[in-house]
Amino acid sequence: MLPNPQTSENQQPSENGTSSPLEAVRRAFPLERWGEHPLVLGISGGPDSVALLRLLLEHRSQSDRCPPLILAHCNYGLRGEESEQDEQFVSDLARRFEVVCRVWRAEKLEKPGGSGWEAYLRDIRYDFFKQVSRDFGARYLALAHTADDQAETVTMRLLRGSSLAGLRGIPSQRPLTKETTLIRPILTLRRQMLREYLLRIDQPFRIDSSNESDQFLRNRIRNQLLPLLSSAYGTDFSERMLSLAEEAAEVEALLDEGSSRLLAHFDSHQPDCLRIATTPLAAHPPALVRHALVKAWRDRGWSERDLTSRHWHALTELLLRPVPETGSVNLPESRVARRTSDGTVLVR
Repeated sequence: MLPNPQTSENQQPSENGTSSPLEAVRRAFPLERWGEHPLVLGISGGPDSVALLRLLLEHRSQSDRCPPLILAHCNYGLRGEESEQDEQFVSDLARRFEVVCRVWRAEKLEKPGGSGWEAYLRDIRYDFFKQVSRDFGARYLALAHTADDQAETVTMRLLRGSSLAGLRGIPSQRPLTKETTLIRPILTLRRQMLREYLLRIDQPFRIDSSNESDQFLRNRIRNQLLPLLSSAYGTDFSERMLSLAEEAAEVEALLDEGSSRLLAHFDSHQPDCLRIATTPLAAHPPALVRHALVKAWRDRGWSERDLTSRHWHALTELLLRPVPETGSVNLPESRVARRTSDGTVLVR
């Protein structure tokens, strides 16, 4: 459904000192990086993605060249007529601004065993984004995650039990495929600032009614926990989470540098197995070993979604046991780490 927000009288600068959303996008995503290449924008029709569309169009207008901008929209059909209206809204936006639009429509959704709906729908969405990016030869996929999304993510990971790496939150960019980079140009901006921007340019947007449901943990954090903490302690708790993410990223950068030399002891040549020689690791602090383990895991492309701080600490303890101690650690997604008497650890 369409919103009926109250008009804000004044534009406020963002917390990072940026005077406007457009300036933030210019800094995060300079035109020289993408102004001559096809760009895919994942768009739901909600305020964040619609704001990003308008900001990218405004940003791109400064270029003499206008390469394709492709809107990519997923219609899961989970909200009946509301889902259909979202799709129509996005299609109308594409016609209005003369950009290409690609839509994925669900025929039948079958959640796999052991996977939550959020993870399942996310996998569908990203597979679609990858396909659209390949079809158009796009160098970048832009997504509209905001500073509020970042705060919710860090809070959620903290509640679940995260490694320090997880507390960095959502990265501003990462590889999507070998050819395409995922970029988040408005990750430093708060939702309220984006809504005020849309009001000033008289741009409607859609509201997803499912965001009010308490079915998903993220919604409970957004609608209940963060407002409660902010009210009870007289501070913007989201800002505290954003500060934590920044500090975690700074520490992680130092650990990245220190742990890089340890990666030589993590053999990942076999597609379904990680072989780790533990004897050379024994002289190093557990935090450094654990960080090298996380990096090796990511290099394999293995999912971290269900791994908690408990798993990472158990794995690190297994790696640092003295020879000839053996042992094993059970992990999500049916993986097992086993240590042999010669000190080798195999993760399959």
